[in-house]
Amino acid sequence: MTSLVPSEDMKRLLADRTQEYQSQFEDSQEALTYWVEQRGLSKDLASHLRIGYVETPRPGDQRFQGCLTIPYIQPAGVTWMKFRRLTGNGPKYDAVSGLSGRIYNTPILPTARSLVITEGEIDCATFLEIGIPAVGVPGANSWKKEWNRIFRNRKVIVFCDGDEAGAKLGSTLTNVIYGCRVVEAPPGEDANSCYLKFGPEYLREQVGM
Repeated sequence: MTSLVPSEDMKRLLADRTQEYQSQFEDSQEALTYWVEQRGLSKDLASHLRIGYVETPRPGDQRFQGCLTIPYIQPAGVTWMKFRRLTGNGPKYDAVSGLSGRIYNTPILPTARSLVITEGEIDCATFLEIGIPAVGVPGANSWKKEWNRIFRNRKVIVFCDGDEAGAKLGSTLTNVIYGCRVVEAPPGEDANSCYLKFGPEYLREQVGM
């Protein structure tokens, strides 16, 4: 059984993880190399998003060793956490058990009248890096109908990965977010790879922001 709302104990655990692993990120050359050199993202953005790294896992977190930590932060605190594996064996992405997927970077929603929706956190961070408001979603298969109302009366651009899953996300959101515009990355690309290959102006031109 998964839940959208973490218990108070879970929120405390997520807050502790966020603080500890953020400190480990700042001390890890491997994590910094991935974030700055391989992804082209700044240390200031990592600090703003409270990105972490599991060098020395907390008790019970051994399976996350070698993973980047991506906390989902809301006014109520940290409400979820994703893990992106950089080293070792295991799934490329993992997540805290018992909690269901949600929208990434919701703190921008109260003020953003125009924004980009991406598939995933790194692509969302890429748009934030170049000063464009963005949120990330888990994908077409994880979209929840209660999210539809969040994007009413906004200018919404959906930047889809250049693959079958990206096309499905674009099709899904076109049907549930009135007036949204879909931009598809070239085949095999996503927002971050486009940023690295073609530069920030390419992304700005694609989304018109």
